[in-house]
Amino acid sequence: MMTIKLGTYSIHISPNIDTVMDISNKKLLLCHKSTLNTIGLLTYNEQTDTIKFNCRWATDFEMHEKDITVILPEGLD
Repeated sequence: MMTIKLGTYSIHISPNIDTVMDISNKKLLLCHKSTLNTIGLLTYNEQTDTIKFNCRWATDFEMHEKDITVILPEGLD
């Protein structure tokens, strides 16, 4: 698992996911590592200290306070 800081959150991402962070460090794009298809977008809202997750595929998404885990199931590789 790779861990990326997004605002005050720690995002833990499975190895089969690539990420792209925008220049403001408030948006994190998740892509399938092999095909580069978009999986989803995590957006950090600084004013409300919240994360919005727009998911395109069925991924496992767990949130425990400030720790978020995103896993792309093996079958989608």
